[in-house]
Amino acid sequence: GGTAEYQLDGMPNPATVRVQPDLLVVPMLLTLPQLAVADKVYDGLTNATVVTYGNLSGLMAGHEDVTLVTTGASAYFDTPTAGAGKVVTVGGLALSGADAGWYSITTQMVAAAITQAPLTVTADPQTKTYGDDNPPLTFRYSGFVNGEIAAVLDTVPTASTTVTSLTGTGTHAGAITVSGGADINYAFIYVPADFEVTRRPATVVADAQTKVYGA
Repeated sequence: GGTAEYQLDGMPNPATVRVQPDLLVVPMLLTLPQLAVADKVYDGLTNATVVTYGNLSGLMAGHEDVTLVTTGASAYFDTPTAGAGKVVTVGGLALSGADAGWYSITTQMVAAAITQAPLTVTADPQTKTYGDDNPPLTFRYSGFVNGEIAAVLDTVPTASTTVTSLTGTGTHAGAITVSGGADINYAFIYVPADFEVTRRPATVVADAQTKVYGA
């Protein structure tokens, strides 16, 4: 550090030039080429987790007393939507150390993925009497995140069954199924249910008869 003075000879009006050889007018910009952010399962939020910051890149020989400060750092995906190769912005970075004044560090960009969250759709079991029409088929969800409900789904699943009004009595295992759901943020897992058909009560009425006594 310090100021150096040079006398300029051979000029009509010699002058003294003062320079500071150990300071840069524009700090050198450092980067983090090893920066990595963890993939995550969709949670409806944009927050990201840094796995490693790696080493600072761009340090000049003789001016390497610089440390990355991450106490105020934050990392966020560009959107909460599931997808591969999504942009993550890492900001709030700072530098410390004797040579920190030589450098600066700005917001860093890196790619990571948000994978679909599992959404389980379970059919409700049903019971009916033989010969009757089927009752409404229903199902329930498990796995929505961040307070979301079925209304957010791109396509809502539907329930169906192989049981008809003429299907025989007994418990028909897995006869109620759910399918057809689709969404960018959820991966569907379907669980079937049983359909029990019970016997229909039958009333047998004897016919009245008449005869002559002794006949």
